[in-house]
Amino acid sequence: MARPLICQTCGQQAAHLRRDVVDKGYNVLTKPPLWNCDRCYAKKRQQRLHHGHCDVVFLCGFMATGKSKIGYLLAARLGWEMVDTDQLIERRAKRTIAQIFAVQGEAEFRRLARQAVAEAAGRDKVVVALGGGAVTQEENWQTIRASGGVVICLAAAVDTILTRVERKDDRPLLAGLNTAEKRAKIERMLAERAPFYERADLTLTTSESISPDATAQEATECVLALIEERDAVS
Repeated sequence: MARPLICQTCGQQAAHLRRDVVDKGYNVLTKPPLWNCDRCYAKKRQQRLHHGHCDVVFLCGFMATGKSKIGYLLAARLGWEMVDTDQLIERRAKRTIAQIFAVQGEAEFRRLARQAVAEAAGRDKVVVALGGGAVTQEENWQTIRASGGVVICLAAAVDTILTRVERKDDRPLLAGLNTAEKRAKIERMLAERAPFYERADLTLTTSESISPDATAQEATECVLALIEERDAVS
């Protein structure tokens, strides 16, 4: 008969154990890592997260790549707050993004966006969904890097983006365009913004065949790994 698996943290029997290094103060020279059940493992990773040096995650990327939807799922997994900078802008301006573009112009929108990025970056334990063009502004990049946060770029194929934007006709930069014109403008803007998106710490691709939950889970694992890596270096 096989010996029962006992968690070395809580002492309870478990279906399986994990021996990843998640114990605070672990030193390979003084003691081996503990065998942890799933519950203790998850708890210790969360503790590592909350005591890490990174307390902001920025999601950047083109329009309709899933920043807001995945941002809320990622924030829930991390136990953090979720902030959408477009929503901050709308609350401050008391207008929708489309109305700001129409009445006040793109320059005013970009000014409000810089304020929103600075406000969001100053919070603790937060996932920030940035507007599609936020990272094309150098001042925003300076704010983002000064926060010490992790930057994840969400990418998607042109066909995926086009399908998503045509479901809701509320994209000011694509207003009044037919499908072919939208495709051409998306392709042009993606090419122009590529150098800015490439500054991100990592890139994850979204598609109609990958669920937002799956992408959020992958993002969570990446964030935790980056935090552990930074802890090890420090």
